[in-house]
Amino acid sequence: MKQNQLGSIVIGFAILFQLIAISFLPATQDEAYYFYWSLFPDLGYFDHPPLIAWLSTPSIWFPDNVFWSRILGASLNLLMIPLYLSLATKIHPDPKFRFNVLILSIFSLGGLVSGIVQTPDLPLAFFWLLALHESYVAMTNNPKRWITAGIATGLGIASKYTMLIIGLVFLWALIREKKQLSKIWPYLGGLACLLTLLPHLHWNHQHDWVSFKFQMGRGFLSQYEVPGAQAHGISQAIPASPGTHEDSLKYTFYEPSKVHLPKQPKPVLKKTLGKVGQFFGGQLGLWGLLLFPIGLGLWRQKSVKTQTKGFDPGKSLIWASVAIPIVLFAMLSPIQHIEANWAAISMIGMIFLLASLQMTKFLLLSSAILNSSLIGLVILHSHSPLTTKNPAKDRILRETSGYEDLALNLKDLKAPVLADTYQTASLLNFYQRDLLVSQWPGIARMSELVRRREMIHTNQKTLEASGIFYLITFNAIPPIMDGFSVTSKTHFRDCLEGFIIYKSNAQWLGSSPCPKPIHKWYLYRYQSKS
Repeated sequence: MKQNQLGSIVIGFAILFQLIAISFLPATQDEAYYFYWSLFPDLGYFDHPPLIAWLSTPSIWFPDNVFWSRILGASLNLLMIPLYLSLATKIHPDPKFRFNVLILSIFSLGGLVSGIVQTPDLPLAFFWLLALHESYVAMTNNPKRWITAGIATGLGIASKYTMLIIGLVFLWALIREKKQLSKIWPYLGGLACLLTLLPHLHWNHQHDWVSFKFQMGRGFLSQYEVPGAQAHGISQAIPASPGTHEDSLKYTFYEPSKVHLPKQPKPVLKKTLGKVGQFFGGQLGLWGLLLFPIGLGLWRQKSVKTQTKGFDPGKSLIWASVAIPIVLFAMLSPIQHIEANWAAISMIGMIFLLASLQMTKFLLLSSAILNSSLIGLVILHSHSPLTTKNPAKDRILRETSGYEDLALNLKDLKAPVLADTYQTASLLNFYQRDLLVSQWPGIARMSELVRRREMIHTNQKTLEASGIFYLITFNAIPPIMDGFSVTSKTHFRDCLEGFIIYKSNAQWLGSSPCPKPIHKWYLYRYQSKS
C-alpha cells in the first residue's frame, strides 16, 4: 500500500475514533466545570483564560450532551493534523518522515486524550503548534509570518498561560539566528500578540488580575485562594466544633474503620528525587506504547548528524520548543508536584525530532493500535468497570461515575442546593441544569463558582427567606451556618453494584452490600431556627 493511501486510512481512523470517544466517555469533573463557564460568556475566568469556555459553547444548547459539548474542541484537535503534516513537509520532504509525524502526533496517549477530554491544554496545544509552524516559516522563508506567529501566541495565552513559555523559545531561536533581529517582523509579531491578548488583559485589569494571581499561586506555591476574589453571596461555611449537634452527626451511618498507623515522613532527599522521578516518568508515560518504536529507533540511530538532517534552517526553534519547557518544569519539580500535562507541549517539537529516527512501520502502527485500544478500554471501564479492587482510588471512576444518578436523585428538591466542591456543583448542573447548584465557600478551594456572582444562584437573604436549603458533600460532618440547624442526613453510595440510598435512621452500615463504594456523598437538610 502506498504511503499516501495508508496515511489517509490512518487519518480516517483517527477521526472516527475521536468522534466515537467523545460520544461515550462521560463528562469528567473539570470538563463539566468548563462547560458551565460557557453559560456565562466572558473574556476571562478565575482559573484560566477564556478560550476553553468558548470551545464549550455548544453545551449551552445541548445540556448534558457530552458529544456536542466537546465537538468544537475535537474539531480543533483534528485541525492539528494538517498543521503537523505541513510543518513536517517544510522540515523534511521524505514521505516516511511525514508518516512518522502523523503516527506520533495522533496516537501517543497524550495526543489521544487531548482530543477527547476538553481542557485548556487542547487549545494550548493547537496554538503552540500553529505558532511553531508560523515561526518556522518566518525563520526559514518568509519573515512576515512572525505576525501570524504572534497572533497564534496571543490566542495560545488566551487558552492557557503556559503559552508564555514560547516567548523564551522564540528568543532563543532569534539569538541563534541574529540576522532575524535586525528586521522589523519579529517585533511586529510581538505587537500582534499583545493586540490579540489585549481584551483578556483588560478583563484581568478590571478584575484585579485574579486569574494571574491564582495561576502564580497554584504553580509556584500550591495556593488555591486569592484574597478578595470571593463574591458576596453566601456566608462562609464554619467547621463544626466538637460537641455540637452537627459534629454528632458523624455517628450517623457510622462504619468501623481500620486503625491506620501514622506514616513516617520520607527523608527530604528521597521526597525530592521522587517528585523529579514522577515528573520525568509522567512525560514518558504520555507516549504510551509508542515508546517501543521510539526506543528501537534511538538504538538504531547511527549518528547525531543523521538524526538532525534537514533541521538546519529552524533547528534551534524546534530544539528550544522541546528543551525549554522540559528544563523549566524539571527545575520546578523538586519543590512542586508537576502534573504530566503541564510540560506536554514539549511533545509537539519532540515529534519532529523523533520522526527522523529509523522506526519500522509495523511497530509504529501496532503501537498506535494498542494505544488506541488502551483508551478504548478506559472508556469502557468508565461504563463497566474492568477491575473492582479499589474503586475509590480509581481516578477514571472517581471522575465520571455516579454524578448523573446523584443529580437525578436531587432534581426534585424544592429548596436551594449547595455543594462543597466546584466539581460536584458543575457536574450536577451539567446533568440537571435546573438544579442551579452553588458552591458553598469555605469548604473546598476557591473557584469561579465562588468568584462570579451569576454562578451564586442564591444568597444569604434568599436562604433565610426560604428557611430551608440542602448541602451535598463528601464530609460526614456538616459545617455550621448561623441561624440554621441540620434536620436530616441522607447517605448516597455510588457502588459497582448500583446507586444506594440510606436515610438518616440507619445508624450502622456494617452489613452494607457495598463496603467499597466509588463515592460516598452526604445530603444535609438545613432549616432555619427561627
